[in-house]
Amino acid sequence: VVGNHELDMGNEPVADFLDNINFPMIASNWDLSAECNKPNQLRTKQNLHSYNKAEKQGSWLTFDAHGEQIAVFSLSLDKMADISNPDPDTPFLNAKMVAEQTIDAIRASGVNKIILLSHLGYEDDK
Repeated sequence: VVGNHELDMGNEPVADFLDNINFPMIASNWDLSAECNKPNQLRTKQNLHSYNKAEKQGSWLTFDAHGEQIAVFSLSLDKMADISNPDPDTPFLNAKMVAEQTIDAIRASGVNKIILLSHLGYEDDK
């Protein structure tokens, strides 16, 4: 899950980090669809699972656990730009809206076990 400190210096450090890891990063409410042309774009990263604007849902990963399918998605602060420095062309979308869209899509795919990884803060996680 992307947190606010990962973006203290903009998107470039996150892009560099993704180039050096071999595991996925889930950022289901991070909309990269309008990302400008720049070196090392986030939207080209195969290991970054962000908001899917065309489908109007967050991306998720599905894992098999003893024959049971489990979906995992994440939400970060939708007010990320207020406390950190994501590039202005890559906003974080409303967490509640993306949660509803993504859960509906996961359920429609036939998966009924869902894990949310959250970086919304204690009050919003309640």
